[in-house]
Amino acid sequence: MNPAECFDVAVLGRGPAAMAAAISLRRAAHRVLVLAPARPAPTPPGDSLAPDAKHLLRRLGVWQAFEADGHLACHGNRSAWATSTPRHFDFIHHPQGHGFHIDRAVFDRRLVERARALGADIDSFDAPPAIVPDAAGWQGQHGPRRWQARWVVDASGQASWFARHQGVARLQDDAQVALVATLQAPGLPADTASLIEAVPRGWWYCAPLPQGRWSAMFFTDADLHDHRALRTAAGWQALLAGAPLTWTRLQQHGAVLAGAPAFTPAASARLARFAGPGWLAVGDAAMRYDPLSAHGLTVALHSGIEAGQALSASLAGDGTAVQRYADALDHAHALYARMRLGLYREAVRFAGQPYWQRRQREAVASS
Repeated sequence: MNPAECFDVAVLGRGPAAMAAAISLRRAAHRVLVLAPARPAPTPPGDSLAPDAKHLLRRLGVWQAFEADGHLACHGNRSAWATSTPRHFDFIHHPQGHGFHIDRAVFDRRLVERARALGADIDSFDAPPAIVPDAAGWQGQHGPRRWQARWVVDASGQASWFARHQGVARLQDDAQVALVATLQAPGLPADTASLIEAVPRGWWYCAPLPQGRWSAMFFTDADLHDHRALRTAAGWQALLAGAPLTWTRLQQHGAVLAGAPAFTPAASARLARFAGPGWLAVGDAAMRYDPLSAHGLTVALHSGIEAGQALSASLAGDGTAVQRYADALDHAHALYARMRLGLYREAVRFAGQPYWQRRQREAVASS
């Protein structure tokens, strides 16, 4: 039997939160094992970073590489939400400048490269490794490889599989799904703002991407549609026709479907608790924000960095660092929940529609 390798922290996942935690820990000279699924779930196109995320990229040491990678500048947001007349939120006066529509595959590779360059041991698995507690923390095995770690970071995304194996429930706010489509246009647009448009059975998000691609996502509840019909080009086009601003924008840029639309989960959810003896959770494994917040990727990076700092402090003898991290996530989620409910409450023009009734009842119940 192979001897067990010793690490300070084992990070379970391969997304931005996982790599942000690994980078933060390696910069503090801790021994880090990253266990990443060999076949990760596909990531829908359309991720963006707000201007405030630039300081996170600098903290991770990837800002210069990020600037060189050809991500598309985002100069603002437009929203037809409370009324059918869109409001424009421009980044021109933002102290950090514009945001970005990112190429997610390129972005993820940069973070992996940075973690590996700092000395993180990045390995892959076909099935979740067997991990059990021991006197020093945790011991695990995948294939012939055996290891021990004092802490485990659950960065397994929406599955939260490690935390759930510790008996922690994942609390889901709704049954929201996203119908995701990628489109291709002849060139890059002059207008790179993202667009949100509310309609009776949900809302649309539309934004340009690098290389002339576009992302169009329809957020709704799973029980309100015939999924088979909407996964066809004709069904998707018929649905899009009910969103005049989104339809017009895509038509004006000559954007055409580059593949069949697909449904993906998009529910707002969180763990009942964010940490326990010898472990903590980051990113979507800890809590998944409603895409309406537009902060999912920023939250993933921030939570990974903060988790790394909390674990570094704990390894240095600070017995309350991890609990402070968990308390900070609780506070952040409470602020997010109030913001989310307030935003859905603004869309009173669709108050009689099931999608909006469900969220506005939540808002009333929480007030």
